[in-house]
Amino acid sequence: MHIACLHTAESNVAVFDNALLQLGLSDQTTLHHEVRADLLADAERAGGLTPEIAERTREALVGLRRRADAVVLTCSTLGPAVDGFEDDGDASPVLRVDAALAREAVKRGLRDAIARVAQVRSTRDRRPGPARPTISGSCLCGAVRYEASDAGIAVNCHCSRCRKWHGAAFASIVRVPLEGLRVACGEASIGRFASSPGVTRCFCKVCGSSLYTLRADLGRAHIRLGTVDGDPGVRPSLHVFVGSKAPWFEITDSLPQHESSSVTPEGPPRV
Repeated sequence: MHIACLHTAESNVAVFDNALLQLGLSDQTTLHHEVRADLLADAERAGGLTPEIAERTREALVGLRRRADAVVLTCSTLGPAVDGFEDDGDASPVLRVDAALAREAVKRGLRDAIARVAQVRSTRDRRPGPARPTISGSCLCGAVRYEASDAGIAVNCHCSRCRKWHGAAFASIVRVPLEGLRVACGEASIGRFASSPGVTRCFCKVCGSSLYTLRADLGRAHIRLGTVDGDPGVRPSLHVFVGSKAPWFEITDSLPQHESSSVTPEGPPRV
């Protein structure tokens, strides 16, 4: 089965890829993602979903519908644009995720769901700790620009996939939460390659710059430090996957080295 997803946020790509993995459906189902942040931005500027924006949303859904067994719209603001699709003969169904979540909430008990969310938010608000860096970056040609908040650990990864993707001895990356990554401009210029289950490598289709990797299996993104504009405020603190390093390269610094990826629960990101 082939399912097409229309998003308005880049971070949703990894969320849905991860859901597919968690459900154990990755062997029988493939997901195609299209991100249209412009539709939501225009709706927010207009104060809501206008007839013109609804029509543009329907056009995007129709395009996805032609090559998919089902289409999923993941933005609640654009959701009403789906009205009328369900009864369109034998065409692929179009599902509003916000409507599906609402039905599930009623089924399971909305009061319990709200209580759980309130508890999580309360715990999060009380969580201590200094603010982490906010970074911004771009591709070589400038077609794509991104912003990321809550930057965490940075590492040098020597795995063969990162080396091939960069054409270099290793890749320097910084870890950020998926929800902390935002594409500021150039959504249409972003290409995506699923190099392995739960791992989506994103690049500029114009100049080829390697931008970041979406790790649905880990709930975070790994930004390529070479694309960061200015000082990211973090420095690589260790080398990972040195067991796969290029045979022609020698590590000469004093940073810790690890044969594979994660070493402790709070260890380096699996790239």
